[in-house]
Amino acid sequence: MQSSLENVSSLLSSKAVLFRLFTSSFDGKKKDKRITSEIRVAHGMSADLLNANKRIMQGKELNAVSASLQSLRKTSERLSAPWLDGGLRILPARRLVSAKVEIEAAIRDFTEKVEKFIDNYDVIISRDARPDHLNTAFNRADYPSKAELRNRFAARIEFFPIATDFRVEGISAAIKEDLESEMQKLTAGRIAEAKIDLIDRIRETVLTLASKLENLGDGSRFHAATIANVAAVCAEVKDANFDDDQKLSDLADRVTHTISALSSDSIRDSDAARSEAKETAARALAEISEAMAGFVC
Repeated sequence: MQSSLENVSSLLSSKAVLFRLFTSSFDGKKKDKRITSEIRVAHGMSADLLNANKRIMQGKELNAVSASLQSLRKTSERLSAPWLDGGLRILPARRLVSAKVEIEAAIRDFTEKVEKFIDNYDVIISRDARPDHLNTAFNRADYPSKAELRNRFAARIEFFPIATDFRVEGISAAIKEDLESEMQKLTAGRIAEAKIDLIDRIRETVLTLASKLENLGDGSRFHAATIANVAAVCAEVKDANFDDDQKLSDLADRVTHTISALSSDSIRDSDAARSEAKETAARALAEISEAMAGFVC
């Protein structure tokens, strides 16, 4: 990190933007008061020791909604780094347009899956009532109207600029200076945490590689994708490098070069190549750990 924290926010505001992805969904979990009461009475249990939950509306339609929502969230995470609790994330300004297009495409897919789910709502309810599904646990009162159900699903993205100063009236210049200094320190800390998160993504892929190499025995399968995934994540990290930190980009390039030199065929067929690959992964992990330590405030 830079030793001077002066104008950290101002420098960052020209290179990055903040965004928050808002989502809501429905997983089909529903507390059943009747069944809860029956079980409590049958077992003589205290009223606060049991809640019986059932899962309604389960099937390919809701599964498709859930998978699309998970993909949407992963897309926003892949393109950015965490900034604040509550879902605020930081994104390189140079990637704003392309990231917006990609995230909005994922939002449209989620919306389409929700509409297909709603379109099949009557069929889903009838399916739940069958003996091979909820059977006697089915209760039509558990199912809201289509309009009410649709309102439980939402996805939108909002972008924000990064604040560059502390604009508060009615305070002395000295207090304002102290507050601005504190804000700069907090911003520097968030930058460090965001970069550690990016580096940790690389570390996780190399850890996966090292683990698979360690557990590789005769006849074991080793996929080329394990190596390729390291390079793919390194490329993602470079794209998400929100302030164009050269040290971060250089680390991603070095790890890509080091790991990509490994051969999956040689690793499968040669003990010597396998041993060398383990040493290579260990060296990469050591370098990654050193880089992460360099960003700790």
